[in-house]
Amino acid sequence: MKKSILIALLTSIFLFASTNYQELFKWYIKKAQNQDPIAQYNIAKMYKEGKGVKKDLQKAFDWMFKSAQKGYSPAQVALAKMYILGIGIEKNYKEGYKWMKKAAMKGNKEAKLALGWMYAFGKGVDKDLKKALYWYKQAAKSGSSDAMYAIGMMYYNGVGVLKDYIQAYKWFLKAAKKNHAKAQRMLGVMYIYKQGVKKRDMQRAKYWLKKAFDNGDEEAKNIWNDFEMWDY
Repeated sequence: MKKSILIALLTSIFLFASTNYQELFKWYIKKAQNQDPIAQYNIAKMYKEGKGVKKDLQKAFDWMFKSAQKGYSPAQVALAKMYILGIGIEKNYKEGYKWMKKAAMKGNKEAKLALGWMYAFGKGVDKDLKKALYWYKQAAKSGSSDAMYAIGMMYYNGVGVLKDYIQAYKWFLKAAKKNHAKAQRMLGVMYIYKQGVKKRDMQRAKYWLKKAFDNGDEEAKNIWNDFEMWDY
């Protein structure tokens, strides 16, 4: 089973690298005849993006549904997003939540993060900040820097938890070490305002703000200019 999956992945990588999308589509169709969920997932993606075949969001949804039903977690996440965004199907947050939960229970990192967001904002499920924090922490355990940042923001703003700058700093640092630009910016802010750190440290603030800006965070540049960080 594992050998066949490896062969399928290597073949698809080769065909994608050659950018022969029409041949790749035909190959996936052949694999899908044997109920291969990975092939079904990739057919859905190709219909969604219009690669190797005419773009058709309805067919993209249908193929993604087939793959998701077979328990392929990337397809379950993609199907959930299609329900949430109304791609190829009418928007339905509850169905989106259902499929995201299935993927999360299989250990899918992206699904765990999405469940945190859905509980935090009451999308497809009753708003529950404790459950949001739980799923963010599950995603963080799986290595999601976005989840680490989200947890940091909850502690920083006191949302669903008591405001705790020390905990916020801890989670921002975890995310920042994974090059999460917003988390890097927040560390810079915390050093400027002496939040969760022992003393105001403009050198450390400068370091993290520069990292954030280098990683594409425009707000970090605004803070840099407001505090004239070039003087430090």
